[in-house]
Amino acid sequence: MGFLSVILLIVSAGIAGALVGWYLGARRQSQRLAEEQALDKVFLSSIGDGLIVTDDQGKIVLVNRSAEDLLGLRLSDVLGKYVVDAITMVQSNGAPLAPEQRPIYLATSSGQKVISTSLTAAAYYFERADSKARFPAAVTAAPVVVNKKIIGAVVTFRDITHEKEVDEAKTEFVSLASHQLRTPLTAINWYIEMLLSGDAGPLTDEQKSFLQEVYKGSNRLIQIVNEFLNVSRLESGRLKIVPKPLDIALFVNDIIKEVEPLARARNCTISFTKPAPTLPFIPLDGILMRQVVHNLLTNALRYSPEGKCTVAVKLEKGQARDFVISVHDDGIGIPADVQPRIFEKFFRTENAIHAVTDGSGIGLYISKMIAEASNCKIWFESVEKKGTTFYVSIPLSGSTHRGGDRELITIKAPAALAAK
Repeated sequence: MGFLSVILLIVSAGIAGALVGWYLGARRQSQRLAEEQALDKVFLSSIGDGLIVTDDQGKIVLVNRSAEDLLGLRLSDVLGKYVVDAITMVQSNGAPLAPEQRPIYLATSSGQKVISTSLTAAAYYFERADSKARFPAAVTAAPVVVNKKIIGAVVTFRDITHEKEVDEAKTEFVSLASHQLRTPLTAINWYIEMLLSGDAGPLTDEQKSFLQEVYKGSNRLIQIVNEFLNVSRLESGRLKIVPKPLDIALFVNDIIKEVEPLARARNCTISFTKPAPTLPFIPLDGILMRQVVHNLLTNALRYSPEGKCTVAVKLEKGQARDFVISVHDDGIGIPADVQPRIFEKFFRTENAIHAVTDGSGIGLYISKMIAEASNCKIWFESVEKKGTTFYVSIPLSGSTHRGGDRELITIKAPAALAAK
């Protein structure tokens, strides 16, 4: 065998060896990929929550087994279809939920995760494809972002029917207990006022001081009871909404005047910036919306440094056909890790508890429920130790009339509390 033949033989053997190595490597890689895919499939199937994955156009690319069982459908029936067409979401009254109100739309349009639990004001409902029965769900929707571009979205959800039933039972209990508490508390206040007025004879300065403290505590209890009753009215869905044409600038200005005693007691100032005098009248339920703005203003004052603070209130035209009320403070702020929970019922941040010990944790919850029931939106921006700005967006179309057998109790802190 010649030298050239030997070289060719070696080269051929090397190529063959390389091909065999490549084949075996590719086979191992293919096997590993198949194993990973099988593992992913098992993992997704084992998740107890429903899972829906869409592409950048909103078309379904994956539905796990839990989602199939909860929604009464199969992946093969909805694969490649638009999620808004394939999966039905409704409101609590059965009316279809508009596509722009769905969590997946809110997440992809804002680029932020959207979380809804049983404690939020507006529950989401899914409708089963096989029976048309609907169930409330806790939903989390998050955009999938790669290189700053949204390439899809992931939605997880679970049935919270039992949680809603328990929550409704607790609400009814709180409502019943609160009704029973109001009568004796009102009587206590009445007798304290009579004593302070001297109806039972003159009091010493020390006795008056003690009674004034008792009066403050009693009024605080009445305020908490009224807040609990309002929660039950809002959560029952039978709250009456009666919109009437409202001058928004005058409306906000009146509320500012109402909270000025609290501002003076804390040596704080309130500034109000508004657009040109000629503003359209917007149909709103003034009693309901007053609760929202009043709560935001009092929170801004209470959580700002006492002695030197400014609360800035603005009324300006929004980008859409709406007006936006903003309330800014330079107070304690809201820690970033708990901001998604700020509208939950009874939730208070640690720094808020340390700053104001007597809060109930339902003021913002009530505000969100009222805002959403009134076709408005409420949100905030905050940096811990630097302050918070709350926003309320009011559409020019205003609120929609809704009949009901329950009205909101106007929560107004008595003058005795302003100096606290």
